[in-house]
Amino acid sequence: MSIENRINSEIISHLELIEVTEEIHKLPKEDRDFEGRALLLIKMFSGEPDKAMAIDLRLKAMSKIIDSNELPGWAMPKQPDGSRVVSEPVWQAAAEEPLVFLEKEIIFDKQKFLDRILSCAEPEGVA
Repeated sequence: MSIENRINSEIISHLELIEVTEEIHKLPKEDRDFEGRALLLIKMFSGEPDKAMAIDLRLKAMSKIIDSNELPGWAMPKQPDGSRVVSEPVWQAAAEEPLVFLEKEIIFDKQKFLDRILSCAEPEGVA
């Protein structure tokens, strides 16, 4: 099985993505680099290297879309510590939407990601 298929076949919950993000933000700022994140994920998902990699790649792909400002209303501006408040449907989409493996980067298809967010969002009120 290809690495793309292995990564996309991993079952990840949006709660796991949130938990990992919270743990990353508990690290000292200088330890939030590739090595620090890798060590954290190895500890959290010992014996599950594909899951750890899938979570890291999904979080990076989600950050790219958020940083592109193409999700207006779904994520607040960055806080002084670098964190953001992100709506739950964004986390759900990041856990469920397949990653796209390009030559030099791994991303979410922006339109499919937004469609997934909308399908995860529950309407408020009644008509």
